[in-house]
Amino acid sequence: MIFAWRPKSRATAYCSAAGPTVPAALATLRAQGHRRIAVATHLLAPGRFTDALADTAAWAVSAPLADHPLVARIVLRRYALGRLEPARP
Repeated sequence: MIFAWRPKSRATAYCSAAGPTVPAALATLRAQGHRRIAVATHLLAPGRFTDALADTAAWAVSAPLADHPLVARIVLRRYALGRLEPARP
């Protein structure tokens, strides 16, 4: 999700093969007069997509989610619960 600092100024964009791309969405928002545009990612780990987003010249880009201890705790809890459930055929 990409946000600009005006009410209802947001766009959805993708880092992968789907469109619109992040640079295209940023260009659209800039053409509308926005200058401070933040990109809120839903990425789990640093890598190719976070590197690509860093090069977009957005005003701010959120960090990957997996770097947060709560995400790691949720994954470990789900793994532990999965081990307790009987296998399904």
